[in-house]
Formats: sequence, structure tokens, C-alpha cells
Amino acid sequence: MIRIAICDDEASQAREIARIVGNFFQKQEIAHRIDLFSSGEALLKDQEFIDVVFLDIQMGGIDGIETAQELRNRDTRTVLFFITSYSQHIMRSMTIHPFAFLVKPVEEKQLVQNLEDYLNYARSMQQEEQEGEIYLMEGEMLTRFDPNEIYYFHYLKDRVIEVVTEKKRHQVKNTITQLYDMLNHNLFLMPSQSFLVNIQYIQSVNTKAKSLIMKNGDVILVARRRCPEIFEFLSHSYFK
Repeated sequence: MIRIAICDDEASQAREIARIVGNFFQKQEIAHRIDLFSSGEALLKDQEFIDVVFLDIQMGGIDGIETAQELRNRDTRTVLFFITSYSQHIMRSMTIHPFAFLVKPVEEKQLVQNLEDYLNYARSMQQEEQEGEIYLMEGEMLTRFDPNEIYYFHYLKDRVIEVVTEKKRHQVKNTITQLYDMLNHNLFLMPSQSFLVNIQYIQSVNTKAKSLIMKNGDVILVARRRCPEIFEFLSHSYFK
């Protein structure tokens, strides 16, 4: 069962999105439940896990970005679609990692394409969860790592990589290139040849300084030639 929430203070738009989404999942023969909310406050009162949330950015009271930030604090697995007609909101929402932006008035063709992208993402994440952890050589021991718990990988010297998690920093024998081939490219970005970064743990983005600020306070520089690609990815996608 996929649970979907549509949060929009324009009732007619919320109903139209619900119609398109409902038809899509019905054709896919996927069990689903759609709940409508007219404000961010009402949505945040709901304590059940929600797989997909459609959020209007501009609403009275708590706006869509503030609502999304609270949802992110609760669970990073929720997939967010922002609905907006204002491009200036895109950079503000970058660090929340929305899956996609829907421009008002929402077009059915665009929404269906985004839903297809979401299904591909969900299936790839499910496959990765089934495949589980990765194993890396730490000293003379083979150590198990869960990619979802890794903040980033950092190249230190020839075939020595630092693995940074919330609780510890490890040193393993490998290369950035080999690690990148092992990981989900929807989850890990390569901002430079020395780093692989888990986008779940990016706290903020400094486009002026060309850097990523991680949730543990570490600052990771983005190579100049990769800035357009990295910032574009973060502004339009969440694990996409």
C-alpha cells in the first residue's frame, strides 16, 4: 500500500492532482491511499508514515517548504513533490531534496511522467534494500557498512578512503571510482574526485563558496566543473 498526501489550500487543484494520481496507480494495479490536506499544519498533525507528499509551496500559515523540512526531520524516506509557480523557491528548497517540481497549473502529462520516475526510484531503492550492506577492508578485517548510514567517503591517499558516519570515521582500502560503481547513484553524488557524498546528509548548499555543508558540520568543496551538474541535481531531485 502506497500512502499519498496532497497538501494544497486550493481545493480544486488538490482534487485534480488526486484524480491523476489515483488513475495512475489504478492502471499500475498498485494499492494506494490518497489523503487531502488544506494546510501544512493539518498535514503535520498526521503521525502516520506517508510515502509520497505533494506540497504547494505557497500556503497560508506554515508554507510548503517549512512543512517539508518538518517531514524530513521525521523521516528521510518520504518522497516530496513541490507545487509552485515561483522559480525563486527552488534554491530555497534545495536542501530538502524534493523529488520534483510541478509548475502550476499542473499538467497531467508532466505529473504522470514524474509518477513513473517515482516508481522507478522506489523499485531501485527496494532492490538496494534487499541487496543490503557493502563490505570493505578495514585494516585486516572485512567490515560491513550500511550505505544509508554513511555521510560521505573521502580519498586520503593511494587506495585509502575515509568512511564518515555519525558515530565514527573509518579507513578502508579502496578507490573512489570502485566505491562509486558499488553504490546507488541516486543516493551518492561525486562533487569532486576526492569525495562521494550521501545526499541524505547534506544540511545546506553554499553556491557562492561552491560547497556542501553536511549535517555533522563538515564542509565539502564542489569542483568548479561539476557545480552546474551537482546544483542542478540537488535543485530538481530527491534520490532521483
